[in-house]
Amino acid sequence: MTRSTRRVMEPSASPGPGTPTAVRLGGVSKTFRGREDVRALDPVDLTVPAGEFVAIVGPSGCGKSTLLRIVAGLVDADPGGRVEVQGRPVDGTPPGLGVVFQTHNLLPWRTVEANVGLGARLAGVPKAEVARRVPPMLEMLGLSGFAGKHPHELSGGMRQRAALGQALVCRPDILLLDEPFGALDALTRDRLNVELLRIWQELRQTVLLVTHSIAEAVFLADRIIVMSQRPGTVVEDLRVDIARPRDPATTRALPEFTETAQRLSRLMGVT
Repeated sequence: MTRSTRRVMEPSASPGPGTPTAVRLGGVSKTFRGREDVRALDPVDLTVPAGEFVAIVGPSGCGKSTLLRIVAGLVDADPGGRVEVQGRPVDGTPPGLGVVFQTHNLLPWRTVEANVGLGARLAGVPKAEVARRVPPMLEMLGLSGFAGKHPHELSGGMRQRAALGQALVCRPDILLLDEPFGALDALTRDRLNVELLRIWQELRQTVLLVTHSIAEAVFLADRIIVMSQRPGTVVEDLRVDIARPRDPATTRALPEFTETAQRLSRLMGVT
């Protein structure tokens, strides 16, 4: 990419003064009690402004998914910590929040089309509006030809794409993604990365993405939160200074991409 081309590209998003906070964690820790207690998270402090795309990386078992579940109201933090979503303490799943975890939650007796629209229907979106939103979402996810199929008739990657569509159709203000593309082949993963960024560019949702892929984190995110070995805590909060729009071919060839990926690798002990 030439210097003159890069000057006209949109800068990587950076919240301006007065931007509201989407997610705020203060002193959040978690110990799972049992025959042997497991300390999953040491105190974590994290502030995510509205509209920011944040990736969370770290070694397996460091509490990344636990942190996401705490934000989603699915797991209670230990007493003494503060968890707020859009300025309100979390008590159950906050409104305006979409979640896609590592395994899909599709209902086996419903078709792909019905599953993708289910979350929006449960959220009270009118039936006609759900019917309008679902077909373009299926097309974007490469599932148009499978609208009438059931989950058992799909590959694992296709089921995960449908789960992603189920969350996106609800048009959430905040989207929590826990390794949603891990089961996909490289080409489909790249395509969905680009489509996810396109949707984010249009809607400016707040996104928290847990991923084990350094390259994916650098390609997608405005900021990357690096967590330590268990019990996990934040060891680095790194801003990704790469212009948007981004695409797999040109972005990954940039020296900024390589430098950021190498820095993350060192922080995570990969190199």
